[in-house]
Amino acid sequence: QGIHLSKTGGKVLFGFEQWGKYPACFFFADSQLTLDPPEDKHLLGPITEAKGMVIADWVHSDVPKLNGKPLVLSQYEISRSLAISPDGSRFFLGTEWYLRCFDRKGKEAWRVYAPGIAWTVTISGDGRLAVAGFGDGSRRWYRMTDGEELLALFAQPDGRRWVVWAPEGYYHASTGGED
Repeated sequence: QGIHLSKTGGKVLFGFEQWGKYPACFFFADSQLTLDPPEDKHLLGPITEAKGMVIADWVHSDVPKLNGKPLVLSQYEISRSLAISPDGSRFFLGTEWYLRCFDRKGKEAWRVYAPGIAWTVTISGDGRLAVAGFGDGSRRWYRMTDGEELLALFAQPDGRRWVVWAPEGYYHASTGGED
């Protein structure tokens, strides 16, 4: 379910439908979107458990907890997704309004506004990038250290049209994808 990444985040597997149904894979090196790709055991999904970090009540909840202590969210903000970094030093909550990064003690390191509900979040195997899938259909790459958005991908379920863009406005698109 959710987003699965290669170790460096250059290959991403996601579903166009809920629960990962109608899967697709985008490979940046080839600028290729593949529908119903073959299974790739090297792609990593979100880590949701780590030694010394019990994150509970995070699924569709306004009171997620770390080791029994409530995490601070805005009033009426609902937690939707979770990913723990491979080294266990940080974790992410995707919510209705934000992608939030917390340290292992529950202190918020940073947060970025979400362009839609953050339904899924995953961290690259090298721990440098977080990738979130949002309700607006985009998948966005963030630098782990400070939450800087690096790249975004929007793909059409037809498998032919997609666009990748940087916040500065540079983009790369398939034929018809710029539309």
